[in-house]
Amino acid sequence: LCGVICLKKRRSILRRPLPHVQWPGDTLTAPRATLVGSGRVLVENHMGITEFTQERVRLKARGGEIVVEGSGLSLAQARGQTLIVEGHISAVTMPEGGDGNG
Repeated sequence: LCGVICLKKRRSILRRPLPHVQWPGDTLTAPRATLVGSGRVLVENHMGITEFTQERVRLKARGGEIVVEGSGLSLAQARGQTLIVEGHISAVTMPEGGDGNG
């Protein structure tokens, strides 16, 4: 009996519309850095490269700059406002209001 009743309850829950989530507008354009291990960082919403060496990558960003420091750094991919830096990464510095989720 519970199998039929529980299944009906589960189906009714699945049919409910999800609440609409509205993110603040600046969340979508804020700079973001996602660190994967110590060897790769994905940087989104930057506004250009200002310095690129094997020890430091500096990027313009809204509210300041993003700095990736380490050794043997290289640019693995760059597309629009997104890039991937690879190498031994020792530090990532974000501007105030950035989303450093790595």
